[in-house]
Amino acid sequence: MKVDNFDIIREHLTFEPAMKFDSETKKLKSLNDTYDRYIIQILKRAKDSGGKSHGVNTANRLIKTYEVNSLDYFDVKKPHIIDLCETNMARAYILPQVRSTYDCLKEMIKIGVDNLENPTIKFQHILRSCLCSMHKSRDKRWIIDLDKDEMDGFTLEDVVAGIKENLKKCGKNPDDMYVVPTRNGNHIITTPFNVMDMNKKFRMMFEGERKFPYNVEVFEPCSALYETETRYTKKTGWLHKDGMTLLYCPDM
Repeated sequence: MKVDNFDIIREHLTFEPAMKFDSETKKLKSLNDTYDRYIIQILKRAKDSGGKSHGVNTANRLIKTYEVNSLDYFDVKKPHIIDLCETNMARAYILPQVRSTYDCLKEMIKIGVDNLENPTIKFQHILRSCLCSMHKSRDKRWIIDLDKDEMDGFTLEDVVAGIKENLKKCGKNPDDMYVVPTRNGNHIITTPFNVMDMNKKFRMMFEGERKFPYNVEVFEPCSALYETETRYTKKTGWLHKDGMTLLYCPDM
């Protein structure tokens, strides 16, 4: 199934102009550029068709990274991204939380100084790490990953309504969120909310893994009877405070 989220994502990309202190006027002035960047990565995943034969990494293989600093650049690169995905049978993902090049450069200087006497460090790895993992943002976004077979008895509409109600209680705009279709369900991209309050209503609204108990009937030969035994299974929560959402996936 092909998934194309270019139009949905485009509506929510925002870029603020860079500011610089003017020594003459003693005021900040706007520059005809921006520090804002959105990161797009094209990944070949091992679980997709032919994935494991295209790289030694059993999780995924990075094909290309784009830094999007304007809507025009996003539009120009769209056909290139689609072509790379179709040619390699790969997926394009975007980090919906905007990154700041300014913060990235400061972080890169710090890491560079810390690794001055590390002969094994590679500059490109420092750059990629700072650019993709820099969490500082003027527009923080969380991802709620809802797979169709892991909805815990709730519907997409239930979760959306719950998030909107929670945002309203937090004094935030309840419409500051949107839904992105994926191959196996949906992602909800939202501004942060009260996680503890939401977890009371949706037990899967947590980050990382948790153990959940379940009961099974076990036959005991000594008593010749079935007894109830409690076992545990690990489940991954819906919440991802920093991650990627699907931009494009060809028909696989």
